[in-house]
Amino acid sequence: MVTQVANPVIVEDSPQDHEPSEADIQWNRIVEMNLVAHLSLPHLETIEMDYAMQDGVLKVNVRAAGYVLRRWNVDCTEDHSLEGA
Repeated sequence: MVTQVANPVIVEDSPQDHEPSEADIQWNRIVEMNLVAHLSLPHLETIEMDYAMQDGVLKVNVRAAGYVLRRWNVDCTEDHSLEGA
């Protein structure tokens, strides 16, 4: 994922009272995410070995903000129907 910013400007202002990183609850909350190989992938056993999954699950502690789901292209659909990016 690439983010492009045109003409960035350095802002000299201080954060407002509601803007410090401590105020972002989802950024500061750490949750355990359980990942499994997508059922549509071939060689599931190889993927499980490559990522040292235990019983087919990789447990990762991540920020609750949700950016990891997009970055890693995690399929959160009920029927595992996500295709492509």
